[in-house]
Amino acid sequence: MHQNDTFIELSVVSYHRLSPRQISVKRFGTSGGSLGRSEKADWCLPDPERVVSGIHALIIFENERFFIKDQSTNGLFLNRSVEPIGQENQTPLAEGDVFCLGDRCFSR
Repeated sequence: MHQNDTFIELSVVSYHRLSPRQISVKRFGTSGGSLGRSEKADWCLPDPERVVSGIHALIIFENERFFIKDQSTNGLFLNRSVEPIGQENQTPLAEGDVFCLGDRCFSR
């Protein structure tokens, strides 16, 4: 697989306010990207209650793997853990992983 063909696809798997106008699947390539409440985020996640940070998480590609990095104040939770991965910490995203931020959950 060429690096240009390398991507990660993330899907919203749980969000009670999901409307047909909101993006529920997003692909990130090797340049990575961001998820958050801010319109500057690559995947903007509207959140009127402001639980999701402006830039809540980063998707990073390094060493031929995708990682998610917590940039938030309210936490990023992997695979239903009660403990967040921790601000500025990153963890690899494996096929089938689920992560939650605010009241949304996503899967790879």
